[in-house]
Amino acid sequence: LAVLNEFFSVSNFLATGDSNKRFAGNLVLNVTPVEHFETFLKLSMQSNENSTSSPKLIQVLGDLAIGFKGYFAPIPALTLGASMQLRFLNSTGEASFSGSATSVLFHLLTTFDATKLARGFPLRTHFNFGFHLDNSDNLMTTQISASAVYRYALRINETSRLILALGFDFPLPYVTPFLDWNFEIPVSLPRSNANGASAYPNLLTIGTRVHPWRDLGLFVGLDIGLTSAGTLGIPAVPAWNLLFGVTYNFDPGRSKVVE
Repeated sequence: LAVLNEFFSVSNFLATGDSNKRFAGNLVLNVTPVEHFETFLKLSMQSNENSTSSPKLIQVLGDLAIGFKGYFAPIPALTLGASMQLRFLNSTGEASFSGSATSVLFHLLTTFDATKLARGFPLRTHFNFGFHLDNSDNLMTTQISASAVYRYALRINETSRLILALGFDFPLPYVTPFLDWNFEIPVSLPRSNANGASAYPNLLTIGTRVHPWRDLGLFVGLDIGLTSAGTLGIPAVPAWNLLFGVTYNFDPGRSKVVE
């Protein structure tokens, strides 16, 4: 079980001279019913405030994601896997999901765990290759402005994207620092794109996970936006985005030690 949150406050983000604040929250339930297979459910909300829009505050409540992941280890130090995620987006101004806007994410997953070598070193390396079939543009209606502010606040994008991700974490006693890089490549460029690859979503994330007790985990991180330009229809990337959350593991099958 996890509660994961995000926050940023920047200027000149979606419009010249604007001030933009965003808070997002996610409640995640992850279940491992059998070995080598996981499933999860995520409920999301976000609130975006921009000084140039009317209304200034736009909220999205109740997006739902359902995901599945399978994996295996051909050798102890190497794990291969794949995942699929379905995203059901809430219709704007309604309390129901928009079927035509349902989006799908696919990932191929690779992890090399140096801690499992003969002379274990506290390093795990992760590489992911994915595809985001993004149908959020079907949320657009004649009542919604096509401006960058509204598109961002209502998480509407114009194109699907390939995803490349590389990550490193360092599992130490009670703390696991990590470094991740994430790059997305639009499969078809919006007509408005004049900035080329400089507008592609490009993120570097640094942070740490803290494990003060056996089942409790604390998480804090910072997204650093490497995207140098913006294009309408491609997800905008802020200069920074604070990540923080808490996780707790439940294991009903775990035996208890009675002293």
